[in-house]
Amino acid sequence: MKKEKNIEVTNEYNDSVFLTDGVSIDEIKKGEDTLNVNLPDSYQMNLNAFGQATEESIGKLEEILGFLLPEDYKKFLGEYNGGTSKVRYSKFFVEELNQEISLDVLYGIGVTRTFDLIECYEEFEEDMLPCSLVIGDDPSSGLIVLITDTEKHCVYYWDHSFSFPQSREEENTYKVANSFKDFLNELIHP
Repeated sequence: MKKEKNIEVTNEYNDSVFLTDGVSIDEIKKGEDTLNVNLPDSYQMNLNAFGQATEESIGKLEEILGFLLPEDYKKFLGEYNGGTSKVRYSKFFVEELNQEISLDVLYGIGVTRTFDLIECYEEFEEDMLPCSLVIGDDPSSGLIVLITDTEKHCVYYWDHSFSFPQSREEENTYKVANSFKDFLNELIHP
């Protein structure tokens, strides 16, 4: 088995950064064979974190949901527990809309009611596909949805307020990224 080299990256805020292999800075600092590399700004977290979710609170969330969350998303909750953009606004691209959408907030566990994953799940549960969770929103009340079902495992943008003319009752959910990690890596910083 080939041993992979770890990449250590620190930004000006000393944040952990999710790398393309799903390893965070904190894990790399504990490992061996560290290689110092400067990565582009797109790999730096532009987020005012809400804190850190505990393994226990993440487990409780999964119990309430009735399904398991992807490891990259659990890792994010454990290190950041959601948050708001440091510089308003980071953006993500929705190809089907040919539109950059501003990220307002990524929700966390046990935070302000408006941004709480459990509160949001309970509010939208009846409108959601199985194995899906609203994990954030944009300033226009569009929602970021993580679907964990094996066939549709991706991050989607749900234009539930019909802000775009392409959206209609039958079709207002658009794929954004193949995983939560990809979603973070593809955020466009202002």
